[in-house]
Amino acid sequence: MSDESYYVGIIKLNTGFSHNKGHNTRTTIKCIKEGVKRGLDLIVGPEWGLASKYSLTDKFAPRDAVNLFAAVYPDVPKTAIKRSSLPYSPREARKLINIIKDITKGSNAIVMPGTMMIYTNGKNLYNVMPVFRDGKVIYSVFKNENGGSCNFDLDCALHLCAPGRDSEDARVSTFKQNGLHFGVEICADRGLLRTKVAPRSLDVQVLSSCGLDDTETDALKNDGYQICSDGQSGLSYVSTKDGTEHLPPLNKSTSASLEIYGIRRAKTGKIRGV
Repeated sequence: MSDESYYVGIIKLNTGFSHNKGHNTRTTIKCIKEGVKRGLDLIVGPEWGLASKYSLTDKFAPRDAVNLFAAVYPDVPKTAIKRSSLPYSPREARKLINIIKDITKGSNAIVMPGTMMIYTNGKNLYNVMPVFRDGKVIYSVFKNENGGSCNFDLDCALHLCAPGRDSEDARVSTFKQNGLHFGVEICADRGLLRTKVAPRSLDVQVLSSCGLDDTETDALKNDGYQICSDGQSGLSYVSTKDGTEHLPPLNKSTSASLEIYGIRRAKTGKIRGV
């Protein structure tokens, strides 16, 4: 079997709190649609790629949290919370996840859209990235460190579930799909794969972040690749294990678009730059 082309799309989006214009989710959905249409093999977004501010006009914006906040703090004006990025309620999260399921149905692409903040009916708050393929959620990556997630806790009305990457309860995110072994870290969790996963066992190591653009790659195979989508520095890349070779994107991008990279994967599973 000859070498196969393998195309990676990185969502370029500034998700930092000081720059968040409130439409992260809408932009991410647009990029996923484009990536699926182009037949990409992997799409990666930054931390809080699925996070938006309160809006009555943006159909992807969370709204239920405003009522929850008002119930906990009845004396505080709702306008105090409407200016902030909000977590999704269980109902809103299911709706958004179903939208992405529909977009990816029939596609072999692995879609890591970036994280979303979800609270449960028990008022627990999670920073989590659902991973999609062919209309299904095939894996869920949970962030272990706080790293800014508490900004979504509605002034402590919600309990952030973040045990810490060094905790015995830390969740290590690795999975196998389409013949490749993936490992994923969310921002402040960087370094977790090095301590929890066998050395040189991963084909692809992904960092979805907002403020960190490098990690430790001991768990990555020598011929593997690291992929970073950072929502603050704007530094997103596909590179070799040691970071000495950064692949150039195949297309030019703006601050909020889909940057595409091409790599080659041989029948042995080895992948290299096109």
